[in-house]
This record gives sequence, structure tokens and C-alpha cells, in this order.
Amino acid sequence: MPTRTTLTGSFAAAALAAAMAFTLPAMAQEGGYGQPDGAQGQPMPPAAQPEPQLQAEDLDDEQLEAFAAAFVEVDKIRAQYEPELERSEDPQQAMEIQRQANEEMIQAIENEGLDPQTYNAIAMAAGPDEQLRNRLLDMIEEKQQN
Repeated sequence: MPTRTTLTGSFAAAALAAAMAFTLPAMAQEGGYGQPDGAQGQPMPPAAQPEPQLQAEDLDDEQLEAFAAAFVEVDKIRAQYEPELERSEDPQQAMEIQRQANEEMIQAIENEGLDPQTYNAIAMAAGPDEQLRNRLLDMIEEKQQN
């Protein structure tokens, strides 16, 4: 089924993009990149924040539905900002575009009742779990059609 193949690729790419997208705001809040730390101009290494380890049995239908709804919105935001980010030649402008997109993604996730860490943990749990991944893909397809 071509739609499933496209969505699977989209799902993997967006899940990875989402995981990467939330790194920047988390580091900024904790004194990460670009924050003064006594070593002017030296970026600090990313803070190691372990994601909650979730298994399919830890997740209820409400969380999966919230993830699917948030995923659809995050994917729309990513699609909206990606061309602008690719056109940007100024690193400062690119960072601002990414910051704005990250804020909107976080808001979209929180609007569905999840926090970014739980959203990312669900995406990570779906990676190796084909049954969970297929269940989420079905939910995402349904939400995209509505």
C-alpha cells in the first residue's frame, strides 16, 4: 500500500525530526548552547536527558490518540517551516526559524495533553515495535483524513 509506505517513511523522519527539534529548547532552558558559562563563545555539550522508557503495554488509547493528533499537527508545522529553513542562508535567521517552529510544535503537543518528553518516548517506543507503530500509523491516517 503506497500510503502506508509513505507514512512509514514520514513517521520515521518526523519522529526523528521531533526528537531533534526538542533538543534545542531543552538545552536553552538548562543553560545549553549559546548560554554564558564562563567559557565565552564555547558551546556547552548537550544535556543528557534520558527519555522515559515506554513500552506498548504502558500506553493507553488516550495517549496514543493524543500522540496521533499531535503528530499530525507537528508534521504540518514541520512542513510549513521546512522550506523557509532550507532557504535561509543566515545562521541566526535559521536558528530563529527553528526556535519558532519548536515553540509551535511544543504547543501543538501540549494542546493534545502530552509533554514533549512523553511524545518523544512514544515515538521511540514505536520504532522497534511494529504492532505499536502500525497502530499509531492507522490512527495518524485517520486523523489526516478528518
